[in-house]
Amino acid sequence: MLNTSDSTQEQVLNEIQQHYGFIPPFFAGIVNTDGLLNSFWQETQQLYINNPFPQPFKELLFIYLSYCCHVPYDLRSHCIMLHTHNIAEHEIVTLLKRPIPTEHEISYHLHQLSTVHTPLKDWPVDSETEFALFACIAYMFVQQKQMHACRREIQRVLGTQYIFLTALLAHVDSCHHWVQADPDMYKIIDKTITEQFNQSFEQHGKLDTLLDEHLREVQQESEQLAVEEKKLEQEQTEAQALESALQEANQRLNDFLGLAAHEIKTPLTTIKGTIQILLRRATKDLEQIPQQLLNKEELLRNLDTTQRLLSRADGQIYRLTNLIDDILYITHIQEHRLNFQFEPIDLRTIVHSALEQQQKLNQRRTILVQMPSEPVLVYVDRHHIEQVIHNYLSNALKYSDRNQEVEIFVEQTGKQARLSVKDTGIGIAPEEQPHIWELFYRAKKVEIRNGSSIGFGMGLYISRSIIESHGGEAKVSSELKKGSTFWFTLPILQPKTTKTLVSIM
Repeated sequence: MLNTSDSTQEQVLNEIQQHYGFIPPFFAGIVNTDGLLNSFWQETQQLYINNPFPQPFKELLFIYLSYCCHVPYDLRSHCIMLHTHNIAEHEIVTLLKRPIPTEHEISYHLHQLSTVHTPLKDWPVDSETEFALFACIAYMFVQQKQMHACRREIQRVLGTQYIFLTALLAHVDSCHHWVQADPDMYKIIDKTITEQFNQSFEQHGKLDTLLDEHLREVQQESEQLAVEEKKLEQEQTEAQALESALQEANQRLNDFLGLAAHEIKTPLTTIKGTIQILLRRATKDLEQIPQQLLNKEELLRNLDTTQRLLSRADGQIYRLTNLIDDILYITHIQEHRLNFQFEPIDLRTIVHSALEQQQKLNQRRTILVQMPSEPVLVYVDRHHIEQVIHNYLSNALKYSDRNQEVEIFVEQTGKQARLSVKDTGIGIAPEEQPHIWELFYRAKKVEIRNGSSIGFGMGLYISRSIIESHGGEAKVSSELKKGSTFWFTLPILQPKTTKTLVSIM
C-alpha cells in the first residue's frame, strides 16, 4: 500500500477541492486513510474525469444510477456539477423521477439502437440514440433480464468506445461501494455542498424536496436493514445454538443407547450362564441322589454353590430392574405422568430405609449418618424421595474410594428440611455443574472408583424432577479433588396439616 505523507494528502485534497469546488461524499470516508485517498483520486481522474464521454452525460448517468440504486449519500454534489453544464433544475427532477425502463420499454430502446448501422464516431448529443443508450446502460447496470441483449447492442453501437463505458461504470460502482462501506454516510451534510447547491437551485424547490425525500428513504431503509440484519444475526445465533443442542442431545441419546444395551446384555448374560450352570448341576444331582444322601458334606457344598449363584443372579436382576425403572421414570417425567402418593412422614424413616438397601448392596462401605433427635416431618411420596436418596448415595459410593467414608446429614432449618450426601471423590468441574442435572449428561473425566456400574446420566435428572415436584430444590456443591456434596430441600409439614405420622420412633 502506498503511504502518503501529510503534505501529499493535503495536496490531494486541494486538487479535489479545486476540481469540484468541494469534497464529494465518496471521498469523505477515506480522507484520513493513508494511500487510499491518493489512489482513489488517481482512479477518479483516469476512469471518470478524463473519460472521453460528454461530461453532462457522465454526471447525469452517475446521479441517476445512484438515485435508482438508493445509494446512501447526499446527491446534491452531482446537481452542482450538472448546474455548471447548464442542466436545469426541472431536467434533473424529470430524470430522477423516471424509473428504470421496463422490459417492454427496453425492447423499444433496443430497436432504436438497431437503427444505428455502424459504430458511432461522434457522440449523438440530445438525440433519440443518446436517450436509448442512456436507458440501456442504466438497465444493464442494475442487471435486469435483458441486460445481455443491452450489452451486445451497446457494444455494437459504441464500437471501440465501449471500453470507456466499462471504465465509467466501474468507477460509479466503486464509488457506491465506498459509500456503502460507511452505513452513516447519509448523515454527513457538507456545508460547502449545501451552500453551493442553495446558490445554484431554488431553496425548498422541487429538486431540494426530492433529494430530502431520497435521504429520508435511504435513512429508513438503512435503519430497517440494520434491524433485519440484527434479527437475522440473532436468528442465526439461536439456530446455531439449537443445532448444537440437538447434536449434543442426539450424542447423549446415542451414548445412552450404547451403554444401556451393554448394561442390559451383561446382567442377562450372567443370569443365563447362572441358570445353565444350575440346570447342569440339577441334572447331575438328580442322577446322584443316592450318593448325595450318603455324603452330607458334598450336599452342603452344592447347596452353598447354588446359593451363591442364585445371589449373583438376583443381584444382576436387581441391577437390570433399576435400569428399567429409571427408563420408566424418565418416560413418566417427560409425559408428566409421575403419580405421587403423598403422606405425612418423618424424613428420618425414609433415610433409614434407603440406608438398609445400600448396606445390602455395599456391605463393606461405611456411611456416617447425622440426624436430629426430633422427627423431621414432611409431606411426600415416600417411594420417590427414597429413590432420590438412593441415587445420591449410589453416586457418592461409586465416585469415592472403597476405604473412604460417605456422610449423610439431615437437618431442619426454618420451614425446610435439608438432606445432604457428602463424598470425598474427584469432584466436578465448575463449568460442568449446571449440566449434570440434564438428561443423559455424564461429567467428563470423572472416574468410577468403586463398583462396575456405569453412569447413564439419568439419576440426577430424575432426582431433581422429583424434588422440584415436591416444592423443593436439588443442588450440588463441589470442588475438584475435594469431593462433592449433593443436597435437596423439602418443605416442612406444618403441625396443623399433620394427620398420620409414620415415624422411626
